[in-house]
Formats: sequence, C-alpha cells, structure tokens
Amino acid sequence: MNIKDYKKIFMSGIGGISMSGIALILKKWNFEIVGSDAVQSKQTDLLTENGIKVIIGQKEDNVDKTFNLFIYSAAIKENNPEYVKAKELGIMMIERGEFLGELTKLFNDKLDKGGCPYVIHLLKVYEVFVKIILRYNKYLQKYNRKNNS
Repeated sequence: MNIKDYKKIFMSGIGGISMSGIALILKKWNFEIVGSDAVQSKQTDLLTENGIKVIIGQKEDNVDKTFNLFIYSAAIKENNPEYVKAKELGIMMIERGEFLGELTKLFNDKLDKGGCPYVIHLLKVYEVFVKIILRYNKYLQKYNRKNNS
C-alpha cells in the first residue's frame, strides 16, 4: 500500500482519539478527509475547526465512489452501513491499526528524502505520536480483555 495513491479518504469512527489524530495528520499533508462518528464530541468539534468534514451518524449515504480509501476504527463492525457500502463500491479498506503502520512507513520515507530540519523534527514528533497511540491501544485491548473475562 502506498498512502500517497489515496487522495480522498473516508474515516468511519473519526471521533476516536487515534482516528482524529490520524485525520489531523493527513489533513496537514493535504489529503481530503471526510469522516463520520456516532456522536458529536470535543474531538469531532476539533476536526471541524481544522477544516475536516465530520458527519454525525453512520449511514450508507455517507460513502460514495469518490472516496478511494476507507479507514475504519476497531469499533466499526462488518455490518456497519458505511463499511458495507465501501465494500460494495470496491473502495480500498483498511483498519486503523494497520493504517498506522502504513503511516509510519510514510514518515520514514519523508525522513529518508531529507528536507529542512524543522520538517524533519515535525515528522519525528508525528512518528512518536503514532507509536504512543499504538502502545496505548495495545494496553486498552489487554485491559478490556482482562475486564471482560
């Protein structure tokens, strides 16, 4: 997967802490981002303030063939109407955790090509951010498994 090949991205479950962080990074890199979440929150408000279109409510009409990548959070199940529609339309689909790995590759690619020290510093900060999110999510998964047993 080459993230650069996908310019218009739909994010289902965009109001989560890691999904909203990813959306902000992608927006800064000039990707067109649209997303949805079940409820309005501080995170969805922040995204809207930063120029990201957020739709409250998840329905199949939110997704159309103009999107070329569909990123979904772990909370999105296979019977979610947006998930079903993206699959029906043949849109490339990827779960948030897997996408974070791809995003890290893009950070490293940008670092390998050089650039001004300020940009390199920002990319390193983003990479740290991604690693923190991955570790936090692993912790939550273990915690939830332990408490749901």
